[in-house]
Amino acid sequence: MADTATPRGVLFTHQQELAKLPKPMEDLLASHSHIPPSEQLAHVISLRDEAYKHCPYPCIGRLHFLDFNLAAHPGYAQRILEPLKRSQEALLARGEPEPLLLDIGTCFGQDVRKLVADGVPPERLWASEIEQFLLDLSFRLFKDEDRLRRTQFLSPGDVLAAEDDASDKLKVLDGRVTMLHLRAVFHLFTWEQQKRVAHRCLQLLRKDPGVPFLIVGGQVGDLNPGPYVVANLPPEFSNVYRHNEESWSRLWQEVTADERWKGRVAKLEVWSKLMRRTWDADGAAVYADDHQLAPDAPLWHVSEVHVTFR
Repeated sequence: MADTATPRGVLFTHQQELAKLPKPMEDLLASHSHIPPSEQLAHVISLRDEAYKHCPYPCIGRLHFLDFNLAAHPGYAQRILEPLKRSQEALLARGEPEPLLLDIGTCFGQDVRKLVADGVPPERLWASEIEQFLLDLSFRLFKDEDRLRRTQFLSPGDVLAAEDDASDKLKVLDGRVTMLHLRAVFHLFTWEQQKRVAHRCLQLLRKDPGVPFLIVGGQVGDLNPGPYVVANLPPEFSNVYRHNEESWSRLWQEVTADERWKGRVAKLEVWSKLMRRTWDADGAAVYADDHQLAPDAPLWHVSEVHVTFR
């Protein structure tokens, strides 16, 4: 199918100016980065322009990195933030391992910084990105190299890397991750490529028997799931697969039925929902459960996958 929802040329629009930062980002830059409000906007635009010269991605040109998308997820408070903040005593009482979140395709690491601002110990947070340049800029954007470990920001972190690819920095986390966040990652790929990404996710998760681990995120969705050809992208990125609730569940059922996992996965719980992505009065990204609340807003497929191993 052709991508008729996104007119040609829209994907690479460069938003030249911004009148005001979203309030959640303003607050974080003030409290976490100690940047005075009067300096924040110029600081952000300057680094965005520098990043766009090297990485002309829509999420950078259109300032999407100003949104805290993980915090907008419906399960953020209960199933993401609360487990990541549990004390060692609480973890011991529950028989749970120390949590470790990996943010794949982190861009400027904005969701990681939001987690830190919300009280998560930084040593529990890792991030990966294809472009090392973006990770370097992230420390300049948030001015926190004295508080976050560069060694926990991995590049290249290629979810499609071959198993024998020695350059794949994600290998250091194989079997160690309790929670994975992938936003705007799956929708870049075909069905078969997405299966490879899902396999890679399972490799990264811990394998403690009987303990559920979480893969959370979201991507562009569609009421009519299937392959799409996206206009004005390079050929290697123009063929993608978009999901609804049924197709997303089927993808994970196929992956866990593979010989590599069918004897190892004890339980698979897949939840997802097509929601409208919009913004509230403070400029914070939110997902509208009722499509009628924001009929013209982008349709996003928001998901959680809980995996328990034997």
